[in-house]
Amino acid sequence: MRKLTDPRAVGLLSVWPADSNQPFECVAKTKETVTIPGTKYKVTVAEYLPHYSIDTETKKVFNQSDEPVNPAVRVILSDGKETVERWLWAKFLSSPHEQEKLPFRMRFTDFDLHDAKGGHVLAVASRTRAWVLLSGKAKRLERAVPGRAFPFADKEYSFTIEQIMDDAMIKTQWKNNSERLLRPAVVATVEQDGAGRQAVLELNQPFHLRMESGVLVLLYRRRPASSEAAR
Repeated sequence: MRKLTDPRAVGLLSVWPADSNQPFECVAKTKETVTIPGTKYKVTVAEYLPHYSIDTETKKVFNQSDEPVNPAVRVILSDGKETVERWLWAKFLSSPHEQEKLPFRMRFTDFDLHDAKGGHVLAVASRTRAWVLLSGKAKRLERAVPGRAFPFADKEYSFTIEQIMDDAMIKTQWKNNSERLLRPAVVATVEQDGAGRQAVLELNQPFHLRMESGVLVLLYRRRPASSEAAR
């Protein structure tokens, strides 16, 4: 967790090796090479752009501003024989334009605050204690202590951690607020590899569900009533 305070840290890199449902995660630091456990591959974060853009004329990638509008990293994967290079975007699960295929599924999560007004980031990793990352000129970590108040940017308000639980589960219960067909919807369960995920499908509203293989678009529609049924 203390690697989050490194000035080169720009986010988290998640890698799913073959036949693995649990990703290998590490702090994404520019110009650093990390070995992916259980594989022959090493990954390097070669470049970070907070505002990834493409010149429409030259087709070259450039950084449009220092604001984290479209954060992206250029990663290089190598097994000693073959090298693959491509961009990963924090706001896109897959490339918005054609790229070379990666041997693993990868994801970049951006947390570079730049000059954001907020001063605290709650950081929690699997099988570790919760921490609070204090941003600013000198990044530092403090343990997340229940009952302690952490001020917001305007100093007039603060947030407090009431409770920290290990292996907690969030359960969502849906409720019908009216019998009128104002916003009809159905709750669908999508199963993959024995695991089920719920999706609330509103009438004629596409729902984008992120799966391991990509994005699944679901749409709930109704057939118009027939003339005989109308009579």
